[in-house]
Amino acid sequence: MSVVKTLGSVMFASFFMVGCTASSVPLAQVEKNAIDHTQQPIQQASAKQIQELETIYRRYVNWTVGTGTLSKSDPLARIQHETMLSTFNNIEEQFMEEGGVEGLGKISFDRTKDKQPVARYVFDTILPSLSMSYAYPGLMDSPNPRYRNPETVATIIAILDHMHAAGWKKGVDTGFDFDELRKTGFTGFGGSINNNISGYSKSLLLLRDELHQAGRLERELETLDWVTRIFSPEQDGRGMTHFQFPGFNSDGFKSMVRNRLSYVVTQLPDDPSRVENMQFLTRFYNKAYTIAPGWADKIKPDGVGYHHKGVYGNSYSEQGLEAAARSIFLLQGTSFQVTDESIANVKLGLKTFRIYSQKYDMHRGIAGRFPHQLDSLVHLLPAYAYYGMSSGINDLEMKGIFSRLWERDYFEQTGILSETFDGKGLGAFGEIEAMLALESENIEPEPALSGHWVYPYGAMSIHRRPGWMAAVKGFSRYIWDYESGKGQNVYGGNTSSGVLRLYTKGSPVNAFDSGYGINGWDWHRLPGATTVRVPYKKCIKVIETGHQNHLSAA
Repeated sequence: MSVVKTLGSVMFASFFMVGCTASSVPLAQVEKNAIDHTQQPIQQASAKQIQELETIYRRYVNWTVGTGTLSKSDPLARIQHETMLSTFNNIEEQFMEEGGVEGLGKISFDRTKDKQPVARYVFDTILPSLSMSYAYPGLMDSPNPRYRNPETVATIIAILDHMHAAGWKKGVDTGFDFDELRKTGFTGFGGSINNNISGYSKSLLLLRDELHQAGRLERELETLDWVTRIFSPEQDGRGMTHFQFPGFNSDGFKSMVRNRLSYVVTQLPDDPSRVENMQFLTRFYNKAYTIAPGWADKIKPDGVGYHHKGVYGNSYSEQGLEAAARSIFLLQGTSFQVTDESIANVKLGLKTFRIYSQKYDMHRGIAGRFPHQLDSLVHLLPAYAYYGMSSGINDLEMKGIFSRLWERDYFEQTGILSETFDGKGLGAFGEIEAMLALESENIEPEPALSGHWVYPYGAMSIHRRPGWMAAVKGFSRYIWDYESGKGQNVYGGNTSSGVLRLYTKGSPVNAFDSGYGINGWDWHRLPGATTVRVPYKKCIKVIETGHQNHLSAA
């Protein structure tokens, strides 16, 4: 209670001081983010650029499956290794039990989710599992028994042939609205299969040579080029207006790194379009990584991340920032690297993320429709490693930030770092390698955070002292209060109603040990909130129409 008394007036007074922020980049920086939307001349590819693209390709492969240089004597490497092998085994056993390729039956790539279950299963689970089980070498003292198994290649080719026959080829309609992009600079992949193709692009990346030898690479690259053509040089002569708009959609952040970069580097070295594609993609990265105005995604002047026209502290921001940092890491030292300004803007997002997280947990009011995903910072740690490691950006400040955030004992006890090897397209072993590489540098951690930060774009105020955090989240006529979906955050309507959350307990300090578990709450009586009691049955009824944002008058 003493903390509440100390902070009460300060927190709420500063909360409404719009424009005040203690972030490291002033709001005026938005003025410097001019977007280049002039036509760029096509240059002849040089031998150096061709070699650089092969370097990027090799880096991406190594990031995905590792270099085989770690040992099971390191518990974190062993946990990730065992998680991967177990995942490969379980997925492949189930796949064969259900009839293998023949058991897939009819595949639909229709825009609506209810017609995509087989396609999503293939893209999210089967293809990435098979391709990684084939290309992952394992550890020095514990090799992967499935490594370079030719039967795996045969199965992957059979799946690709089956998908091609079902319509997964150039011309397939994935439901993306290109005209909207040209007119508004906005894009959204929601519900379309575009959000689920990272496992497919990963498979082409890892099996480039094998697919080329089998006569399938050109066909599949033509398909991948088609479904990622949003990031390709203009093809129909209608011009490109979207470069006039700074920033970019969070789903696009992920796709242009996971899918389009995979396409470009997987192209064969003698492909004449490869360098032009990469130059254009770098241009797109620089557009996306600018500070975005108004309600636009992604990085705001105060450093918070936006999606669905509001602050999204977890999921979309976590994945978008990781993808951006990954692209910067993969392109570093080449002529295709993004601008210093882009690197600084992504860094701003990463630095802000660690301010509103104590140690890894954020205020539930910025968790969107995923109220249980508060510790997203744990899964963003690889991005800090890309910036800090000597073989990455070698940023001294980010080295110290990573060192403070790194909790080896906690990671070994919980196995939480291996949770990323799940979901769409599975994960990557190179994330562990990057973090362990930076850990080995034994950098002095940054001091425990202490200060007060106000984030106008998040309607949020943060007060930090060593060992604890106080956070207040509100809303306004411009910033929505919560987001819900079918079965998602159905009782979360009050999480931004001036709720004051104190994270003071746990090792590391976290929301659950501080008394903020999901179960047991009366979601109408949250600390610091003055709310209207809406019957819970009515809360569920309100969101039956699908996921949506909500804004109350203020």
